[in-house]
Amino acid sequence: MRKKATIMAAMALVMAVALAGSSIAAEYWGTLPSLKLGYSVRSEGMGGAGLALDGDLSMAGLNPAALPTTEGLGLYTNYTSVYATNGKFSLVFGCKYVGIALDVLGATDVEITDEYGAIIGVGDYYEGNVALIGGYSLKLGDRGFVSIGASLKGLGQFMPESNGYGLALDVGAIGRYNIGKVGLSAAFVLRNAPGIIWYPTEGALPEAGTGEAEMVFLDIAYAGGIAAHFFDERLLLALDVDSARGLSAGIEGKISVLSLRTGVNWWMDRPLSFSLGAGLDLFKGARLDYSWTYLVHMPDRHRVGLLIRF
Repeated sequence: MRKKATIMAAMALVMAVALAGSSIAAEYWGTLPSLKLGYSVRSEGMGGAGLALDGDLSMAGLNPAALPTTEGLGLYTNYTSVYATNGKFSLVFGCKYVGIALDVLGATDVEITDEYGAIIGVGDYYEGNVALIGGYSLKLGDRGFVSIGASLKGLGQFMPESNGYGLALDVGAIGRYNIGKVGLSAAFVLRNAPGIIWYPTEGALPEAGTGEAEMVFLDIAYAGGIAAHFFDERLLLALDVDSARGLSAGIEGKISVLSLRTGVNWWMDRPLSFSLGAGLDLFKGARLDYSWTYLVHMPDRHRVGLLIRF
């Protein structure tokens, strides 16, 4: 009884810290973070929630502590249609204790303007990161586990007249405890702790106006989530709070091989968005994911993802 009370208190503390962190309103670097797109199409279909979900390789891009909760070797890849770009591609590949992740966004024929806003040319823009993920999971008897993980990211931003390079560290934790047939889980993620990006060439930061190389220390971002698991994972409820991405809430229900999802996301700087999603279990643990997101300020977003187990 004391152990259960300790675990539940820890879960409550994790969420309280995340809620406190939401007031910081930190932002990530570049275009990818401003679009607030994670690696997981499953999470997108649930409004962006899912930090506390375990056993799914796609969630390792959101929370590195999800990696050691998976089994075997797997690959998760997805493509996202993004307005005015060539789209966003990402993947996560790994096994229980180590993995890699890749996230890339590209756009061609981007207009280049001078300091007065006049168009002076066009060029290509690319942005992305490569991450090495590692973690470890400790079982709590037959009722639950505690998992920790870390992700070391190499950052790149390639613009027509300048490039940027950086490093950032993300750390995360997930705890789960099963009470009868109900599972309760909580998660916490600390991003850009630390994080830095270096612009060695002139023009990388036009707003600085110095024409000199610039080093930027990224804002630390906090995120936390809770989830409830019912009927042998056939019904999931998830709630996330992120200091840069706002509040996300979602639900997933599974019937046979088909999963249906929906969720909402409230961004601190943008209107409410609404998502629908689906997942289809294929052979040998493979899964096909799809999500559609309604955005007030941009065209609707479509995402497709595929999970393969080896």
